[in-house]
Amino acid sequence: MLLSKICYVLHFKEAFPCIKKSLSSISREASFVVKRASL
Repeated sequence: MLLSKICYVLHFKEAFPCIKKSLSSISREASFVVKRASL
């Protein structure tokens, strides 16, 4: 159980930058769409 938890945490740490990057690109696209819609 502990080993799987450690593996999960390590995997999450590696996946985190990727998730962060995709979230920032999504938020950037969303703000662009909102700006277009408000004009």
